[in-house]
Amino acid sequence: YKLIGYRSSDDRTYYFDESIWTDEFIKDFKSASKCSIRVNQDHGPIKYYQFDFSGSAAAYDFITK
Repeated sequence: YKLIGYRSSDDRTYYFDESIWTDEFIKDFKSASKCSIRVNQDHGPIKYYQFDFSGSAAAYDFITK
């Protein structure tokens, strides 16, 4: 998946629009065991993040209810 977001001024938070939440993405999100994110920036190095997604279905269901 690819999306465009914005970085906070303190470089601690990234904001994305909700267009990524398609039925296909939700299915993949809920079944994922890990999530890897690459952040390409106009200036500076590429940043990589990886998250453990065990329990992602329960987390999604909790947030959306």
